[in-house]
Amino acid sequence: AAKAEAAQAEAAQAEAEAAQLAKAEANAEREAAEAELIEEARRKKEARLAAEAAALKAHANEEATAAAKRKAEAEAAKVRGPIHEHDLAVGTQVAARFKGMEFAWSPGTVGAWDMANGTYRIDYDDGDVEEGVARIRIKTPGQAEKGLIEDGTRCEACKPGTKPQAPTAPGVVTAANGDGTYSVKFDDGAVALDVERKKIYVQSVTPPPRKPLVIPQPSKPDLAVGDTIEARFGGGLEHHAGKVAAVNDDGTYNIAYADGDQEEGVKRLRIKRPGDQNPKALIAGMRCEARHGGGMQCFDGVISQANSDGTFDVDYDDGDREQGVPAELIYVQEI
Repeated sequence: AAKAEAAQAEAAQAEAEAAQLAKAEANAEREAAEAELIEEARRKKEARLAAEAAALKAHANEEATAAAKRKAEAEAAKVRGPIHEHDLAVGTQVAARFKGMEFAWSPGTVGAWDMANGTYRIDYDDGDVEEGVARIRIKTPGQAEKGLIEDGTRCEACKPGTKPQAPTAPGVVTAANGDGTYSVKFDDGAVALDVERKKIYVQSVTPPPRKPLVIPQPSKPDLAVGDTIEARFGGGLEHHAGKVAAVNDDGTYNIAYADGDQEEGVKRLRIKRPGDQNPKALIAGMRCEARHGGGMQCFDGVISQANSDGTFDVDYDDGDREQGVPAELIYVQEI
């Protein structure tokens, strides 16, 4: 009996040890599975961080490439100047300033368009051919320049001190000086502070269609010989005292100035009587003289439109049109 009890005790102890071993193995398997899950999560996190880092690096490279491209384009633009959009088809009848010379508008035809630098080939009517003509040097029939130039406008202008017939140089208008001149910064870095408007060229534009104007006919003479007046001698800016010496059949007058000068054929709107003043407002249809392009010489015309910015459009008697002419460049009959 004692032996049997001892055998049973040994069997029970063996079962207990076996149960403990099985429990320990199960715990080990669970811990191994948990460790594998932790390792898998770590690997996934590392992979995600590596992918994000690669994406950020790729984005940074793209930004650097784009910045380098923009810088290269900006540097190239400084050399070649701005490229105008292609708006002139081959075969278009135009007038162009041959070799960029002043007042040298010559008729011709667009022969080709150079996409690389935005210039044109012009086949002139006289047989000359010119390559690389900038758009700013070309105008189509009916186009004209604005009289008033805004700051920042691309232009070509005559550099101070250059010889007559020298080509105009590209640049930017930086300021209007209020006296008919402008400050210009040229693309080569040179600066001119008082360039006359007539020596600056900007892109010509097509004026908006105008309603037909009823141009008033000159009225009968309202001045008599001997009347004391003031007149703008030679169409200049200042009035000078004098007297009417003769009344002409064409509505003009001969003037004897107080300083001894004589002038014949003076238009009525260049003459004012004592007490006469400019009209309070300039309106479309008024006969006028205007200093085309801000120059010193006056040309006859008609105010065709009053603009919201205080400037005026003028239709000249010789067929030219000018937009955005400041009021101080226009002379009308004082009353």
